Amino acid sequence: GKRFNLSIEFATDIHQFLISKEGELGNCCNIPIAFNGHNCPMEFANLITQHSKISLELVQRNAHKRFATMLAQNADVPTPPFTSRTLDPANNNDDKATFYDRVNASV
Repeated sequence: GKRFNLSIEFATDIHQFLISKEGELGNCCNIPIAFNGHNCPMEFANLITQHSKISLELVQRNAHKRFATMLAQNADVPTPPFTSRTLDPANNNDDKATFYDRVNASV
């Protein structure tokens, strides 16, 4: 598949890619945009139809949370390109939970 840096210069390309893959991605296009006091999602926005409600910073932070290391609330988002964290689910229970979270998000 095609890879894009998650930056504003590729916004049109990313949007077109999401439109072309909407049938395959399903609910993966719904991004949490508001949370309650327990950090549970309360409101979602669709990346394709409601992209104006979703900031690039929010998408980058969610990507770091899922594929790298969660950023502290006031921490700056690193400059792309981003790298994912290597998992060892066979030997690390935290990695096992992260692995299944990633797999379930892709189904």
